[in-house]
Amino acid sequence: MRKLAKAIERFGEIYERVESMKQRQMVELEKQRMQFAKDLEVQRMQLFMDTQVQLEKIKQRIICIEVKYRTLVSQKASLAHPQHPLAQSPATTSTARNLISGTIMLFFYFILPLDQFYSFL
Repeated sequence: MRKLAKAIERFGEIYERVESMKQRQMVELEKQRMQFAKDLEVQRMQLFMDTQVQLEKIKQRIICIEVKYRTLVSQKASLAHPQHPLAQSPATTSTARNLISGTIMLFFYFILPLDQFYSFL
């Protein structure tokens, strides 16, 4: 009878240790899960902020390119005026055309990633 009581007592101790270890593992897993969720949220926010910054840079580049394009178009229009001294000059027309096409190329260069830019050409 004593052996049975001792065996039951040892079984109870082992069971308590196993349950305690299991509980600690569950707590540790929950901590890891919470840390992972926190890290994931931080990365998501960082990606969102980086995306917003890049979009703002692109918007500023587009505005700059639009201003340059409009300036070139108005210059070309003023050169086309018949009373302008350089109106009939083929070199002036060619230069204006080159400036406009260069501006368009810059637009695609700054807006598209390089691999898309080169595949576009």
